[in-house]
Amino acid sequence: MPKYFFTIRNQYDAAISYYINHERTLRKSPKPFLGSFVSFNNWFDYAFEEYENNFLGELDYYSMISLYEKYFKQKNIKIFLFEDFINNNQIYIRNILSFCGVKFKEIKITKENPRITDREFTYYKLRSKLPQSSITNLIPFGQKIIGILNRFFQNKKPAKILLNKSQKDSLMDIYSENNIKLNKAYNLKLGNYRYPGF
Repeated sequence: MPKYFFTIRNQYDAAISYYINHERTLRKSPKPFLGSFVSFNNWFDYAFEEYENNFLGELDYYSMISLYEKYFKQKNIKIFLFEDFINNNQIYIRNILSFCGVKFKEIKITKENPRITDREFTYYKLRSKLPQSSITNLIPFGQKIIGILNRFFQNKKPAKILLNKSQKDSLMDIYSENNIKLNKAYNLKLGNYRYPGF
């Protein structure tokens, strides 16, 4: 029987990360609005209204994993925590390989998908207020300026957004009950990472 594993992430952090990396600007919209900056609060309100039909719905891990249990049995499913990967990626990988029956060998991990920096985030926010044409077409030495800006953006801390109490409460309402069930069914330690419900 095949083995299936899932890596889940605290829904508070996952929602923020998804917004910063994917939803801060409009996509798949008419040209005048394409690339326009969307504030986190506006995105969150929109996403929460229809959470079952967007990314927030995908963060209901218990419902998704329950579907797999119907076909593949719980003993063939393992859940790993993204936070464990961040804290000790060697142990995390060792546990996945062990579950899959593969021998562990020391692996060097390099971060391939870093979060945009707070400078980049601010730039995108300001840039959406300007005409939607490339700076390289508007001014002489545009490519050189872009290179300087890119180096400037990369030399800062990752962008950070904090949920307000209302947003935390909203996520608590939709995830806590199923997080508690998942924690119990798979003997997870979601409380260690303050998942909604813990």
